[in-house]
Amino acid sequence: MPSPSPDLPADAAAPFAALLDIAVDPEASGDGELKALLDVATAEFARYGVARTSLTDIARRAGVSRPTAYRRLGGKDELLRRILVRETHAFFVTLTAAAESLRDPVDRAVEAFAVGARAAAEHPLASHLLAEEPGAIVPHLTDRGGPWLRAATAALARFVDPTGNLDPVHARRMAEVVVRLNASFFLTRDGVLLDAEGQRLRTLADTVVRAAVEAA
Repeated sequence: MPSPSPDLPADAAAPFAALLDIAVDPEASGDGELKALLDVATAEFARYGVARTSLTDIARRAGVSRPTAYRRLGGKDELLRRILVRETHAFFVTLTAAAESLRDPVDRAVEAFAVGARAAAEHPLASHLLAEEPGAIVPHLTDRGGPWLRAATAALARFVDPTGNLDPVHARRMAEVVVRLNASFFLTRDGVLLDAEGQRLRTLADTVVRAAVEAA
């Protein structure tokens, strides 16, 4: 995984962590045991689903005791929040690498949409949850989506304007446009815009999304 560039603070997922009451990414803190548990949990949830995977299963496959798994991970709701924060951190690392040469906030917002829409469509765990266990994720993006929307917007606003030159409210408006559009693409996969080559998505980003961000 590429290292974050100087444009993005190491605590890029901090807004998610604070609003969701979860510690930041274990890779950043050097917590190898928690990282191993989250690796196993993410893979098992993507393969078998949340309902069919127990913390006992995760503990056994991670090679730790059951009490250790419960102590480090908490219940399933907390575990899913931890995974969300970690995957968000990984996304921002990927996004930062993709936008390394971009300095204009609008360009960075457009890139965030394009990278985010593709990443969400191709993420194994997100795809499984949406298709097989929507109750585990859809409410957190819709009727109970306030905390997620605020956290995602705060994190993305920092990416869009890493130097803090924009008015903070303006940066958050730009970020919220991207977050809401990406949520729509994530929740409804059918259609012709997410083509395998990504050309339609890129064209959409460079035209419609750019215009929406500029108008924010």
